[in-house]
Amino acid sequence: MRTLLEITKSGMDVAQRGLETTSNNIANVNTEGYARQRLVTNSLFSRNGQFFDGLGVRVTDVQQLRDFRLNNLIYEKNQELSFLNVKSNTYSQLETSFTTESGNDLDSRISTFLNTFGDLAANPASLDIRRKVVSDAEQLIDTFNNLHTSISSQKSMIAEDVESLVGVVNQQLNDIASLNAQIKQSYVNKRSTNGLIDQQALKINELSKLMNLDVHRNEEGQVDLTIKGISVLAGTKVHELYLANDTSSDVINVRLRQGGQGVDLDTGELGAFIELHNTDLPKLESDLNDFSTQILERVNNLHTSGVGRNDDIRRSFFELDGTNPNKLIINQDILSDIRNIAAEDPNSSNASGNGIIAQQIADLKEVEFLKGYKPTEFAIQFISEPGTRLHALESNVELRSSELDLLKNQDQQVSGVNMDEELSKMIQYQQGYQGAAKIMQSAQLMYQSLMSILG
Repeated sequence: MRTLLEITKSGMDVAQRGLETTSNNIANVNTEGYARQRLVTNSLFSRNGQFFDGLGVRVTDVQQLRDFRLNNLIYEKNQELSFLNVKSNTYSQLETSFTTESGNDLDSRISTFLNTFGDLAANPASLDIRRKVVSDAEQLIDTFNNLHTSISSQKSMIAEDVESLVGVVNQQLNDIASLNAQIKQSYVNKRSTNGLIDQQALKINELSKLMNLDVHRNEEGQVDLTIKGISVLAGTKVHELYLANDTSSDVINVRLRQGGQGVDLDTGELGAFIELHNTDLPKLESDLNDFSTQILERVNNLHTSGVGRNDDIRRSFFELDGTNPNKLIINQDILSDIRNIAAEDPNSSNASGNGIIAQQIADLKEVEFLKGYKPTEFAIQFISEPGTRLHALESNVELRSSELDLLKNQDQQVSGVNMDEELSKMIQYQQGYQGAAKIMQSAQLMYQSLMSILG
């Protein structure tokens, strides 16, 4: 009789816990980061001489169905995809600012400017053409300035984004450290850590989108986080990051606040922003500076060998702005009097108004300036660079997104709540509880009958 009562009691207990666990799974079907739970049971026995009597089963734990190895793979893909998305968005913005719907881009501006000198060579005395030379030069300068502004603005916004994200990272690290402390306390007190582990995994998932990190988990459920071997979280100890600006070289670095050790962030959003700010955008800026310098030097070398129509003074056409070494301006003497534009070669045997210098400047369009490119070709290559990079990035984004979706689907199969399965289990536990209750009721009736017979 005792055995029967123990078996039915344990059956009712297991069914009750099963209903609670299943109900919890169903309630959290749409909760982000939640991993479904299952009962862990073992058999109960009592010794009866040389034999053992079964006393049913008991619940020993509520197990969380989570594959941490799979989670780590998702973290890695998060880092890669976030890195690519940030770069893709940045180059998309640059592509928009480098090219216009009107077609009046750098290639068009440099071509028009040099072609107008060709017109001047044919008619050196024309004041209208000279005015157009100045107007086209001003539009070319504006295009250079706008491109510089676009690149500079991107760098400034990125520096602000990095500073903001470093603050977010530090907050996430402190949140995970707090969860580590709670997990340890629950583990010591033999309380369930499942809900805390869910929160912890969700925090790490978000953090993995921001930077490269390695996750190390101990048997208690706490995590340590490192970046290429450098600890940023050890249990409840957080090693916060800070943004270090090297103003002399216009480079940003992220370092540990304590000790100042540099942290190599090369994936995630932070890795992308740092690479863009320190490498990609400076390369674009350098190419643009080199191109504008070539325009200045080559035009001036020819222009200073010629003379205008007022006097024999040799003048440069372009100058550098004294307040900005990367900004071109037109010689003030030319702006004051367009007849100072040098179109004629004073050493020529031809009569005045030969237009030789203007033609030589116009012929620069056939000269290889940089990297084997003619000026218009280089301009096209330069303004197309963001679009070229964007196309390659978008292909990688699509590939990495597919890989991440595959991993998430695998994770969902392990940790996700399947409503059909949960409802089936709920019916199973309900029927189990009802069956155990009927046996308990029958046992009670049997016991009462025995008592009445014996009485």
